[in-house]
Amino acid sequence: MGDEAADRFLFRIDDVFTITGRGTVVAGFIEQGAVRAGDRLRLVRGDGTEGTVVVCRSVEFVDRFGWRPGDPVTVGLIVPGLSGHDAARGDMLAGEAPFMIVEEARDLPEPWFRPGPENASALGREAAAEIGPGHELSGRALTVLARCRGCGEIAVSLDDGTFAFVHLTWAQHPEPSSWPLTRRLGGYAALGTAIAAHQH
Repeated sequence: MGDEAADRFLFRIDDVFTITGRGTVVAGFIEQGAVRAGDRLRLVRGDGTEGTVVVCRSVEFVDRFGWRPGDPVTVGLIVPGLSGHDAARGDMLAGEAPFMIVEEARDLPEPWFRPGPENASALGREAAAEIGPGHELSGRALTVLARCRGCGEIAVSLDDGTFAFVHLTWAQHPEPSSWPLTRRLGGYAALGTAIAAHQH
């Protein structure tokens, strides 16, 4: 887990501007890791608070003139959905990885565990089958991160960078809009707190 954290993409923002026809460009310097088009990036403000999650559309070198090996290179990331009102000089964009607490099963407090890939996929399919048109998660892409052995509740990440607990009914079909019961969470810290405090 430490190696993954060390390799996580970190990008220090120097400027944010808009190019007509291209969208928002975030210019800055790569401090560690690598990025490519399609990667999910989380805004981390200078005070440590977390912001929105965006998707990198493309990566461009902003200034190559006079560059020599070893010199810092200003890189431009095309990131729709981010604006100068959201980010400022000194903020960071960090590679969005699954919540660190579920990276290794030993890090999860009992009765939580990290399901294997096939089990996680099956749980995700069941959640998608139960979530009907009126449900608050309808139309949202979700990824199963963890499951509680005691009650079967699952912890999921959502496509907006937030998290939720979902209590499956195993109906295998769309439920009334209030089911499956869902508890929306915020960012990483909220998920970790909720998992640690989860009781039956």
